[in-house]
Amino acid sequence: MSDARLKREYRVHLVDGVFFVVDGTGERVSSCLTEEAGRAEIADCKKNDMLHQHAKSLIQAAVETMMREQGLDREDAEWWMSSAAELI
Repeated sequence: MSDARLKREYRVHLVDGVFFVVDGTGERVSSCLTEEAGRAEIADCKKNDMLHQHAKSLIQAAVETMMREQGLDREDAEWWMSSAAELI
């Protein structure tokens, strides 16, 4: 998931009786039976985007801590974090 995803705006489009949730690039995120369900889906997407950004900032802080405390370069610190994350 790229940072561009976090800047997406979502909207609901009605097509042939189906409410599609789409992002700013026109990519369909989901389909719903009602507009209200589509708006709820948008709220979920925005929450997920926020959670992703928060998790990413925590990982970046951990990588920087590994770099500082262990004298690692970014690539090695990221490798160790990725390796450890596989165990979770």
